[in-house]
Amino acid sequence: MASRDAAAISITIEVDGIVESAVGRGSALLTFEDDSDIVARKSTFTCGRTIMIRSSKAAADFSREIVNKLRSPEAAVKVTLVAQC
Repeated sequence: MASRDAAAISITIEVDGIVESAVGRGSALLTFEDDSDIVARKSTFTCGRTIMIRSSKAAADFSREIVNKLRSPEAAVKVTLVAQC
């Protein structure tokens, strides 16, 4: 599984016509155990929520516009993850 080695991983988040992306790395320590949360981390820390490490962005780096849209329970959100072998 590419996401469990040092492969490049990209995440794209789309909501109400706003699109933002980040890139990071996989890790052998990723477990993908959480059923409801995902976290892309700038650090190398991993837990069951972590989907990539060494991310180019943290939540604080995303535009306030997309963050505010994501807060709405009615928002239709599309998350795309791509692991590049």
